[in-house]
Amino acid sequence: MLSAPADDKAQSVMLLPAWPCSWDVRFKIHASKKTTITGELLGGQISFAVDPPSRKADVKAMPCQR
Repeated sequence: MLSAPADDKAQSVMLLPAWPCSWDVRFKIHASKKTTITGELLGGQISFAVDPPSRKADVKAMPCQR
């Protein structure tokens, strides 16, 4: 699973809530409130960008599943 909605008023997004660390991925996700999340998980390290930047605080990167 690449993303899941959080159950909160901000309509936050949980990023990589059930993704194995050994699986590399590049992604572009369209989420609630016209939010786009672009990023990658390579070698267990995640990097991502959020558009619009004002929604960055509402995107929670979860630790990958070992």
